[in-house]
Amino acid sequence: FLEAISRSMLIDIHTKSEKIGRPSNKKLDEYVLFIVSLYQFLSGNKFTILRHKSESGSDKGQYPPITDGHSFVCACIDLAYFQFAEDYETSPRYSSENIYNSCEKAQKKLAR
Repeated sequence: FLEAISRSMLIDIHTKSEKIGRPSNKKLDEYVLFIVSLYQFLSGNKFTILRHKSESGSDKGQYPPITDGHSFVCACIDLAYFQFAEDYETSPRYSSENIYNSCEKAQKKLAR
């Protein structure tokens, strides 16, 4: 099951949309919601995320993970790329902001 949704998330980023405007991150949102639920189940901890944008260094402008839950999600996404992307090094990636936003949506959805 995890393989199927991981592949689905990766396929979505490779698919070019004919629509004008910002592309949808629906598959990423679904994947992150699953991973966040998995994190809470496995760890017994509530998923948390804090907005922090790096101001300097090689990750300037990025949203690095600073909570255990956010780190878990990023590690799972990286593992999915490593396992299922055709070329790990050159495969297009979701941005750290895309991942952060999907984490934020998952946190709100699970808080209901």
